[in-house]
Amino acid sequence: MLKKLRAEREVQTKIMSEVASTERDAGQSMTDTEKEKFDNASARVKEIDAEIGRLEELRSLQTATASKVDTNTDAEEFRNYLQGKEVRSQTVGTNTAGGYTVGSSVANQVIVAMKAYSGMLESASAISTSTGGELSYPTLDDTDNEAEIAAETDARRQGPDVVFGSIPLKAFVYDSGIIKISNELVKDSAVNIEQIVINALSERISRKLQKDMTIGAGTTEPSGIITQTTLGETAAAMAAITADELLDMTFAVDAAYAGKAKWMMNSNTLKAISKLKDGDGNYLVANAVTGVTKTLFGYPIVINPNMPDMAASAKPIVFGDLSQYMVRNVEGLSIVKFNELYQETNEIGYKASLRADGTLLNPSAVKHLLMA
Repeated sequence: MLKKLRAEREVQTKIMSEVASTERDAGQSMTDTEKEKFDNASARVKEIDAEIGRLEELRSLQTATASKVDTNTDAEEFRNYLQGKEVRSQTVGTNTAGGYTVGSSVANQVIVAMKAYSGMLESASAISTSTGGELSYPTLDDTDNEAEIAAETDARRQGPDVVFGSIPLKAFVYDSGIIKISNELVKDSAVNIEQIVINALSERISRKLQKDMTIGAGTTEPSGIITQTTLGETAAAMAAITADELLDMTFAVDAAYAGKAKWMMNSNTLKAISKLKDGDGNYLVANAVTGVTKTLFGYPIVINPNMPDMAASAKPIVFGDLSQYMVRNVEGLSIVKFNELYQETNEIGYKASLRADGTLLNPSAVKHLLMA
């Protein structure tokens, strides 16, 4: 039932995207027919979300009850697969390459682990789809429009039309490459082998994902956030940043996005700006020594090793609502086991593949600082 509802939701979302992305003459808004089609699809999506919520709540209650008598969860199934034991769901979980499509709880562990390794993924928004076809995701920037106060007897006022755009999201395949684990470790029941495999594979995939979603050029890889942001401030120097330039960055982003704004930079840049002080000798970066969440002018700082260093014409810092960067991942993490490839060294190989893409929905929501 859930699978059917999610499939229908994707169909309705696609209808909304198609309507929103229809080419129109300059200044022309949706026709009445298009508006009705869009609104009907939107209403159905809300109904589906409510149905999914109810079913998931019911399933969670059933799972909580069942767990008292049946401990064979998808996590245990995954462990059995890794250790070469019988897997009850193998008939529905095996792909044509001999891999195993992990259950939802294991897949969620992978996503959580990936976010732990990646400040970019942790800060971005995410959407999951059941299939990997190109997705036209609707976009909207209505920050220039506002409501008006109308007198009780005024005729109904028709404000500016909401203009939707769309951005395509693909599904690039990310392959972790093979990791090797000794047979003794795999067979040792005292070792949490599934967590070892999850951590190793997640770290590899997240490194590449974060890199592409930071500096990716698009077309054959995700469009990185740096390549899509607009200019917020230009530094006067090629390898140094002043406090005033950083302060100007905070005013370069529309107030509509400033409430959720964050800084993003690498450790070298953070080290440099952490030495900046105000007129009383106080450091501008708060908590720069204690190791807790660091802030600059009250905004959190996200560390991303793939952000460039300060250099001529580089963009070492971005500031804004990082959740405007959308990560699309396709449901179904596939893990392949290699039993015989490393027999001579008494090891078993594992590798994972994940389909994902990412793009910045609204370039005006995030600004970059450009070095001279």
